[in-house]
Amino acid sequence: MLSSYQKIEIINEVLGLGDISCKVKLLEEPPLEGWTGYLGLPAPGYFEPFGPYLIRDLEWILIDPVERKKIGRLIPEKILDHTDEISRIFKEKDLDYRMEDFYLKVSF
Repeated sequence: MLSSYQKIEIINEVLGLGDISCKVKLLEEPPLEGWTGYLGLPAPGYFEPFGPYLIRDLEWILIDPVERKKIGRLIPEKILDHTDEISRIFKEKDLDYRMEDFYLKVSF
């Protein structure tokens, strides 16, 4: 079974595949505002989406696997779906997740 720290490291790996973002939910709190493309690990027991939080307070992380690239004002944005690639990485590393709507959800 993976530790919460290891799960965050794996999530950071998939966030690095492109312009992929995630949303964080803490226990007994509403989801944090906004989406982020990186989860820092500033000190043992802490993670940092927008400020330091205790890893033990983490309930879930939702990952948006769709990357949207702006090309120009008159050209439609390019859409890249990384769902299959992220799913493969999660399975290889034994990270449990589930699909929720169009997002990948990792519970802690």
